[in-house]
Amino acid sequence: MKLFKTSQPNVYIASKDNVQGSLILKEDGQWYFESYQNDKLVSEKIVVKF
Repeated sequence: MKLFKTSQPNVYIASKDNVQGSLILKEDGQWYFESYQNDKLVSEKIVVKF
């Protein structure tokens, strides 16, 4: 996964397997990769190691 910083410390623009989306740290302390697939928002829990 390739990440790009944004102005928000808990949000990144992300590219995973040629899919573009966002990597977001949510209130539960977990990271989620969110992208659109077939016009539907898909959210996938991700383990992040910086």
